[in-house]
Amino acid sequence: MRIALVGCGVIAARYAESIAGEERLELAGATDVAPGRAAELVTAHGDYGSLDELLADPAVDLVVNLTPPQAHAAVTRAAIEAGKHVTPRSPSRSPTPRRRSSRRSPPRAASDSAARPRRCSARRSRRRGSSFARARSARFG
Repeated sequence: MRIALVGCGVIAARYAESIAGEERLELAGATDVAPGRAAELVTAHGDYGSLDELLADPAVDLVVNLTPPQAHAAVTRAAIEAGKHVTPRSPSRSPTPRRRSSRRSPPRAASDSAARPRRCSARRSRRRGSSFARARSARFG
């Protein structure tokens, strides 16, 4: 399987080494928006001048998308539309804030009786007898 890398930042060297170490995989080349960065990474394989050139190559089977989160969706969409398989690298954090879980219930109003703590006066507690006192007297007599 011939693989091409899109985005040649810090992590791309690890991907290139892993691909080169696997006998069933072949690094077809790479491309990056920064001129020359892809050439440094894949001197023996191929430096695609642009993303369009990479996607137009029929020898490329799989595109590994290593772009920053801002460009991730556009690159992945272009690769899919070109008929390539795509493996996106998951960003370490989402660029947009996450929504809170919908399972949480909304805060209760202060007038809601369930929101107020139950009060137990000492007189009422003595009248009913506390469960601890009942259990103690039943056990020790």
